[in-house]
Amino acid sequence: MLEQVPVPCVRFNVQMRWDGLPTDQPARRPARFEVPDLHICRACERPFVVPQSVLDVTGQDEYLMELRCNNCGTVVVGTHGEEVLEALDRELDRQSADMAAALELWQVTRQIEEIDAFAHALQAGHILPEDF
Repeated sequence: MLEQVPVPCVRFNVQMRWDGLPTDQPARRPARFEVPDLHICRACERPFVVPQSVLDVTGQDEYLMELRCNNCGTVVVGTHGEEVLEALDRELDRQSADMAAALELWQVTRQIEEIDAFAHALQAGHILPEDF
């Protein structure tokens, strides 16, 4: 049995100026476009998308790009502007820096664990001078 759920009704009271714009808005406002997150895959929604190749230059500061998800293998071809591609490049640089920092942390942690194990073996008498 289906249950009916009431849908809320939202009403707006907007006063208009003589030029047809709402009174709380400026007369001219710059156009704002949302920059898509190209590094996030459309299929698996994971941040593993990387550029494969530039297929064509379609206009001034616009490129036909092939993007591939390294997680699920989805390939997307689309036209993207310079600003969007620069945002993708900055995100990929940030991800690379994060991976390098994580690798360095892992290496330091592993070295500390090896030093601790060596020190414990020395204290327990498992390592003798003739072992060297």
